[in-house]
Amino acid sequence: MSRDTSITVRVVEALAAARDEDPVDVEVTLADYVDLGALEMLDAHDSDRWWLTFDTERHSVRVHGFGEVEVVNRRPDG
Repeated sequence: MSRDTSITVRVVEALAAARDEDPVDVEVTLADYVDLGALEMLDAHDSDRWWLTFDTERHSVRVHGFGEVEVVNRRPDG
């Protein structure tokens, strides 16, 4: 995933990969779990020495300031 891509899009793409789904089919409304404006502001920050972790119903998501997005299942069936 490129840093030229919006952080919100990168998170949706990472969630889709974790769910083995196409990004357009992901039924997660990110705004229900994280403030999207704050996420975009963090991504635009001059420093890459930050990370943000939030949970969705099925996953834990960690966004790193250097651009990586990690998604792990929170539930064994998820």
